[in-house]
Amino acid sequence: MAAARRAPWSLSEVGFVITFTRGLSPTDILTRYGVDPGTARPVTWQQAVDEQMFGAEATVLRVGMLGQWAFCHQDRPLEKPSLDILSEGTDSLSLLDLGGGETTFQHWRDGLRYELFRPGFSYSRPRSEPHPFWDRISARHAAGLSGAKAALAVIEEHVRGEVTHDLLAGPLLTTAVTTGASVHPPGAPGFA
Repeated sequence: MAAARRAPWSLSEVGFVITFTRGLSPTDILTRYGVDPGTARPVTWQQAVDEQMFGAEATVLRVGMLGQWAFCHQDRPLEKPSLDILSEGTDSLSLLDLGGGETTFQHWRDGLRYELFRPGFSYSRPRSEPHPFWDRISARHAAGLSGAKAALAVIEEHVRGEVTHDLLAGPLLTTAVTTGASVHPPGAPGFA
């Protein structure tokens, strides 16, 4: 239950997206995002802030490894790539948290979506069986965890690693992608 005590971390005031893809490298992830890995370099979160990588028209992608899973933390959602591209030949998990209970979880395998739902909202329960992530996340949510905390705890079990604030704030391969979005840049790293 370590995740329940420390999550969801928030390095951005506007939420986050984190995806996990099994068996790929961080540079593979950037390539699937349509980003030239040569534009990325290892920096800490604070260095990215100091270098003004965050801006009203940029999404910052920070990629790293957690065991056999590559992850990509975004300070805001991007339209592309879709999870079908990320999951080609493997599995991908995605957690979108916009704060205020607006959390979405997805599981994709080999380009096909297996589960998509909002934890704690029964109307979003996957119709097809089985739906193991729905079951596991719902059980944790029913035990009193927020949707984001429940989803993160189940993801951590699945990938067999902990997504800590130190991991996300430390040096990761980082690049900014122009998005044209109109949002405020992130504040100082901290837990929600």
